[in-house]
Amino acid sequence: LIIVGGWIEGLYIASRFHNSAQPDRKLEQQILSQKYSLDRLISLLSSNQDEELVARYSFMLRQLKQHYDSVEILFDQDDLVIDTTLRTISSSSPVYDYSDDTFERIINKIIAIRTDMVE
Repeated sequence: LIIVGGWIEGLYIASRFHNSAQPDRKLEQQILSQKYSLDRLISLLSSNQDEELVARYSFMLRQLKQHYDSVEILFDQDDLVIDTTLRTISSSSPVYDYSDDTFERIINKIIAIRTDMVE
């Protein structure tokens, strides 16, 4: 839960810099690049579903994942580096395919999860 809380807090802080009237596409892409980290967090929590708080935040993260699933991150095959040892994928110029509405739903869900955590 500490890892999840730190991850959500980081996204929450980043989301506070978002201005829908003047979007910063680099900031949006940094938030959207967390799509794969979200999968790992959900997997991490899956082994402790019998704990009430773990089950609660796992459910919320799966809801967030539904929004992230609308985002496509495309990599140029010539620019893609896959490290199977470190389990990382990197590219110097991925292309993000998403709508402003999808991004707003992601931001709103991050805020909702963070609000729930601090109450």
